[in-house]
Amino acid sequence: MNKVVFNYLRVVFMIFVFGSVAFMAINKNNQDTSSVNILQENQLQTADTLQVNELNNMANTYLQINVDQSYHFALKALLNARAIDYKKGMSEAYFLIAKYHFHKNEDVKSINYCLKSSEIRNDLNDNKGVAACNNLIGKIFLDQDMYDQSIDFYTKSLRIGEEVGDDLIVAESFLNLGNVYKDQFEYYQALNYYKRAKKIYVKVNNNNGISICHTDIGLIYIQQRNYYYAELAFKEALNLLTDKDPRRSICYIELGNIAYAKKELNKALALYKESERIEIMHQDNFDLAITQYSIATAYQSLGKKIQVLEACEKSIKSSKLAGNKEITRDVYNLLSRFYAHEHQFELAYKYQTAKDHIEDSIFNESKAREVGKLQAKFEFNKKLEEEKSTEAKLVLELEEQKSLHYLLIGIFLPILFSVMFIIAKVKVTTSYLRGMVFVTTLLAFEFILIILDPYIDQYSGGIPLSKLAINSALALMLAPLHQFLEKILKKRLIDNSTKTLSI
Repeated sequence: MNKVVFNYLRVVFMIFVFGSVAFMAINKNNQDTSSVNILQENQLQTADTLQVNELNNMANTYLQINVDQSYHFALKALLNARAIDYKKGMSEAYFLIAKYHFHKNEDVKSINYCLKSSEIRNDLNDNKGVAACNNLIGKIFLDQDMYDQSIDFYTKSLRIGEEVGDDLIVAESFLNLGNVYKDQFEYYQALNYYKRAKKIYVKVNNNNGISICHTDIGLIYIQQRNYYYAELAFKEALNLLTDKDPRRSICYIELGNIAYAKKELNKALALYKESERIEIMHQDNFDLAITQYSIATAYQSLGKKIQVLEACEKSIKSSKLAGNKEITRDVYNLLSRFYAHEHQFELAYKYQTAKDHIEDSIFNESKAREVGKLQAKFEFNKKLEEEKSTEAKLVLELEEQKSLHYLLIGIFLPILFSVMFIIAKVKVTTSYLRGMVFVTTLLAFEFILIILDPYIDQYSGGIPLSKLAINSALALMLAPLHQFLEKILKKRLIDNSTKTLSI
């Protein structure tokens, strides 16, 4: 009968062995799959992937020139990347398409493509790419005045930067968060974030980032009418920007605004004209229209009537090319007041009527944007609810699987105990009996640990020493069970032996 006991122990041992082998095989299969995926990714760096990369580069370049052409290149890159299952190329194409829809003010589509790109980049561990997606979504929500959602996505980007130790991601996130608070007129908070961003850019010697911080800080000081510090900030920015950098025009026009506010009209005019020169060089019609309007107001304050009309004419032309209706309206308003002052009431009425017409158009577009905001908010909240529902289903499925596993183990243990008691009816040695009791009690102990492990982690705070103490206490609690089983089985063994002798 020793052979029976040996077979029992062998069965228990084989369960552990096969379970361990199965686990290792699954784990190894996952590792092999990962290795194959990495190898395939490397092999994809062929002419096909290079073509996808080139198309994405072209799409990125054309974003600043012709957004429709950019979309054409990005869409082609996406189709090619899908055909060869090139994940990196797909994620970049999705992101560029998101940028296209952002430029087209199609916010819902832009967010959807951003989320698609972010999902792939997350799988590829592309932290910078995920942060870029979060920043674009944050920008969309900021433009829609959805400040809480904007802060949420900018904060996600900040956390990524902090987790991976990327100073540039952290600095950009601080800048973006500063923009959110600036738009809410919380200037103290905005300045705090801009200064934190500047500190990081100085640390990594990034002059481009430092100049952006100086510009944003200067704009805050202008809002606070702190012209002294605003002027210092814009001058610091100019010192860091090259002569061909288009952002120099922003500094010049803001310095001009400061001079205008201080009634230094000739100085303001000179600064406005320097800004105009840079914007003409870069064909920036949007900002050019604003600058030319500022030049017209400076000439008006100086009493130079002919120059006022010339500057207004230029500003109207530039604003129409750029589609800047707000500046067109402001110029018409200036001309209406100008001609009314000159007692040319027919022309004054003409420009007042034109101004009112554009104002109505701006109002209608504003209402359309409000509808767009509500649609974007609805679509985003709908997607969040869908994600929560999917997550809840996954959690439920996992719980059901765990319950099934517990049930199977719960069935297996009583069977094991029953087998042990059956074997104890036959003649076996005391050492084999102790072995059976030990193995069965050990399995019961492990089963209890599996069930209680989440609660042990929660109670111990995950501290190894605390977990060891709790596990030891559980083991001590099971010691009486071990002794009880051994005593019962010994008694059964003695009774069986007595019956055998009497026979």
